[in-house]
Amino acid sequence: MELINEALRLYDEGVRQVVLTTSSSSFKRRLAKSVWGRPMIMNSGSRKFGQPLEDITGVISIKPVAKQDADTKWFSSVTKAVKMLERSGLWPEVLANLRTALLVGRAKIKLAYEASCVHPEGVANVYPLRLAGVKAVDERLVKVTSEGEVYSTEILWYMAEPLRIKKMYFGTDSAYKIIEIANALASKTVFKTSGESSYDVSYSYDGDSKAWYSEEFRGCGNGHYYLALDESHAMFYEDD
Repeated sequence: MELINEALRLYDEGVRQVVLTTSSSSFKRRLAKSVWGRPMIMNSGSRKFGQPLEDITGVISIKPVAKQDADTKWFSSVTKAVKMLERSGLWPEVLANLRTALLVGRAKIKLAYEASCVHPEGVANVYPLRLAGVKAVDERLVKVTSEGEVYSTEILWYMAEPLRIKKMYFGTDSAYKIIEIANALASKTVFKTSGESSYDVSYSYDGDSKAWYSEEFRGCGNGHYYLALDESHAMFYEDD
């Protein structure tokens, strides 16, 4: 009964990810509560199916999954994206920016972002002031183009927070489509595919180094847009 009460207490405090420990192992699961008020442990990867905690034999403790701080999440997500891009060969320019972001660090990126947003009164052309501010934080966030020095908006705008990386999902035949994508990447063949889940899903590969994944609201041209990192995962880029 003590275990049940602890599970209910965690649930009421808003905890949804827990670690269950038995005498021989530990495993993570999602915590829920039934309409009858019983703590439920959901099956791995499922939000619909599970079983009452009291029916799981051998559980001796239930604890919340330790939360990572934002800096740890950021480092973990950027490192993950770098490894995926190194393996897939996709988005070399994004990979270069991610590597620079790791070298600079999240704290400096956030400071540079703030410097890029200053807008003092009475200053008509604020860009030189913003550029100088970013450069003062870390010169690696500034690059030289045909038009002169510019700060990297790709890093400041998209890499200051933990990256949102997810597994691509195309519906019931998702596993088959991911195999098709892997084959296209391996042979560098232009490839497009689509599917249906809770979104209208699409994927496109240019046969070289760029691939995109999107999840659009059903029957609508707007949604969530991602850069594909490899054959199975994508990184959030923007909403439209």
